[in-house]
Amino acid sequence: MINNTQRIKILVELMHGIGDTVCAIPMLKILRGNYPDAEIVVLTKSAVENK
Repeated sequence: MINNTQRIKILVELMHGIGDTVCAIPMLKILRGNYPDAEIVVLTKSAVENK
């Protein structure tokens, strides 16, 4: 059970590229709708690879 003083923290890992990230946008909108007060962090790949 979540206490009213605790903030929900959600980590979403999207590590498979831009196409999968774009396809995940509807899921992120639903997640925000279900958890409006949560801290949602999205972890993605870097757009530029270090060589």
